[in-house]
Amino acid sequence: MMQPLARFLKSRFLKHGAGDYTIWFGEFRGQRMKLDLQSNLQFVAGLYEREVYPFLCRLTSRIQSAIDVGAADGLYTIYSLRKTPAKVVIAVEPLRTERELLLHNAAINALSRDRLQIVSDTIGQSTTIDKLAHDLPEPIFVKLDIEGAELDALMGSTELLKRDSRWLIETHSLRLEQSCADLLRSHGYEVRIIPNARWRRLLPEGRSIPHNRWLAARPSEASVKAHVEIYSSRLKWEHL
Repeated sequence: MMQPLARFLKSRFLKHGAGDYTIWFGEFRGQRMKLDLQSNLQFVAGLYEREVYPFLCRLTSRIQSAIDVGAADGLYTIYSLRKTPAKVVIAVEPLRTERELLLHNAAINALSRDRLQIVSDTIGQSTTIDKLAHDLPEPIFVKLDIEGAELDALMGSTELLKRDSRWLIETHSLRLEQSCADLLRSHGYEVRIIPNARWRRLLPEGRSIPHNRWLAARPSEASVKAHVEIYSSRLKWEHL
């Protein structure tokens, strides 16, 4: 009953077609995006992927670099440019139409291209996350949303997983979620599965698969300490 009523009200009172709108609430508050309100009202209301907000804020604290894999319209890319101290933000998006939309959204947020790099390659086929992250300063934040290829992307990130990297990963099946979590834990990462909110029963995001949620991961304190010791040792050898 609620969903048909919501569709009727949106059709009756909201504009049709895409336009530039400002997000009102939440972690993306103040960010401007080109949206069609008929299908993206949750964006503007600050409810889209609302469950990840607390984790996003913590994972991006004091980062020096960000990699947005599956950047699409640039929601997380622009967030990284606007609200984090990242010196370099890499957006990976193979679809030309999405890259054009990302650039449009960057422009309406008055963001310069100085810190932004856009990569059109497909992760796992043309490049790997390790290659993209090779020269990036740490800590590095990685958002991963590539429609079922998340485990393959992680398996191409073995060098980055030895460094101070923080991960926000959308998983598209329970098996993939478990496999990604196991791989991250085997590299000394603390993993949190982010459950979908109970109120999603009333305000669903319209996802087409039965299991679709996020996980957050960052190195454990012991892993960070070990990394710092190894890095310090390398510096000493380089200066002998």
